Amino acid sequence: MAKQALNQTPVISRDIITLYDRFTHGGMDRRAFMSGLARLAGSTAAATALLPLLKIITRRPKPLNRTIRALRRQKASPSQAARRG
Repeated sequence: MAKQALNQTPVISRDIITLYDRFTHGGMDRRAFMSGLARLAGSTAAATALLPLLKIITRRPKPLNRTIRALRRQKASPSQAARRG
């Protein structure tokens, strides 16, 4: 059995990410999501272990959020920027 490096990024299949997107953007309840995730992951325990990883890979980093806000401010007209303060 091959040993996996501790610092290696886990690989999550596109099917799992698609399932998570359907769950987070509506159209699927939690029970159906967990059932589908358990099927794709191989077991309920594996599905439960994947949940924190899914939240991490789908969360936008804070520096990116600041960059997006700065770009929006640059695009705003001077009168809009003055009203925002």
